[in-house]
Amino acid sequence: MIKYPALILLYFIVFTAKSQHEIVNSKTKAPVSYAHIKIANKSKGTIADFNGYFSLESSFTAKDTIIISCVGYISRSIIVKAILNNNLIELEPSSQVLSEVVVSVKRTKYLIKKLGVTKKPNKSGFADYAGIAKNGEEKAAWIPNNYSIQGNLKAINVFVSNLGHPDAHFRIHVYDCNPFETKPTKELTKSNIIASGTSGDHWVNIDMSDEQIQIGENGCFIGIEWFDSPKSKFHKDTIFNKGYGWSDGKKKDTTYSRIRSGNGVVLGAIYQKYRDSKNKLWHKNNNDWSNHGQMEGVKFYTNDTLPDGSTFLRTPDNHYQGVLCINIDVSFPKNKIDLTYEAPKKRKFNKLEKVKMDLFKYPQSNISELLSSLIFAFENNDVIYVFKYLSAYKEDQLNNILNELSSDNKNEGVIIPINERAKIIEHLKEALKDLNSYYLNKVNRHHFELKIKNDTYNLSVEDGLWKINPYTYRIYK
Repeated sequence: MIKYPALILLYFIVFTAKSQHEIVNSKTKAPVSYAHIKIANKSKGTIADFNGYFSLESSFTAKDTIIISCVGYISRSIIVKAILNNNLIELEPSSQVLSEVVVSVKRTKYLIKKLGVTKKPNKSGFADYAGIAKNGEEKAAWIPNNYSIQGNLKAINVFVSNLGHPDAHFRIHVYDCNPFETKPTKELTKSNIIASGTSGDHWVNIDMSDEQIQIGENGCFIGIEWFDSPKSKFHKDTIFNKGYGWSDGKKKDTTYSRIRSGNGVVLGAIYQKYRDSKNKLWHKNNNDWSNHGQMEGVKFYTNDTLPDGSTFLRTPDNHYQGVLCINIDVSFPKNKIDLTYEAPKKRKFNKLEKVKMDLFKYPQSNISELLSSLIFAFENNDVIYVFKYLSAYKEDQLNNILNELSSDNKNEGVIIPINERAKIIEHLKEALKDLNSYYLNKVNRHHFELKIKNDTYNLSVEDGLWKINPYTYRIYK
């Protein structure tokens, strides 16, 4: 007879757990849209709707501890048993400490510049497929800062296609881009920013002025978190793409079909060359970011054989990837915007003019890439490339460097003895290994001091690319 009341009590707990609960702002009592509700130390959970309502499924037990979190609010831990008889849950807004504003007599003029993808997607292609995700999933697009100076974020523009449910909600996130690694890091968004489109095939403008977010020299990441449309059960559509196939060893025109499904908004995207797109698209999984733009197992600069026996050279310029149509409006000081870089006019080696930039072989969009490219260049004895593209200096410094370099044969360009190169490579590898114990100090507009243990390096960032001053560490000695 004792077991029956226990069963009745268990049934009551499970039944009650299915009732609706509402999450509100503890100060304004306004609904908190799309808050995440997860069991502590587990990935299992649910998401509140736009009006802050959610239900706990029967799989939640009374003893479970759930974590309720949302951007702009302090996360809250609650035992399920404690909310069974309380349908209203309050979240406290996180305190926002705004930086002090100093009013100066000198007035600065500002210009609004767009960064990111400003083109609309090509309707005849299938690049807009890149803009789909499941309920609660998040993807982020890297927006490089070509001006390499700090600016203030004013607005975010997202292209919503007419596929799927254009009026479905999505949440906006902004993440900092660490100068040492092109990857989303600290979240800069302070509020729960929800947006949506209307009929599709248009840009959605999200005003970000109140957030007072500063965009750094390496740009930022714009995260989009998808939510299911409340009026959708499930949607499928079929798209057709013109292409070609192979039959009897001959190339023939054909049409490909693809079934696309989803319950939320579908964002537009365009195709970019792999050398330009490899860091652009990221996916969040259990608070960890993975680069969806990185092609694994693909060997470039190798010949691939086609069915007809012909070959083609696989390069980062004939492989394309989808990049989300997202751009941002950033306010920059007018007198500091300058994309013009004047290289030293007097050259002592004509070969300096003949070497072409290869950002795929020698990337330099962050400090880690710069050090890695310096190591690789010295291993390949591409010294000319180091001085032309990976270094920043005054003209007299360049002339002094060229005068001191040894050259066995001027026709072959600059040559550094093997033993000297080995010392350079060893030093740079040590610096790269100890990069986690760094101190980066901004000297002025484009210049930084990087301190790694007992060494100090002068760095500059121009047109979104990091460079080193050879006089900081005599790389040729």
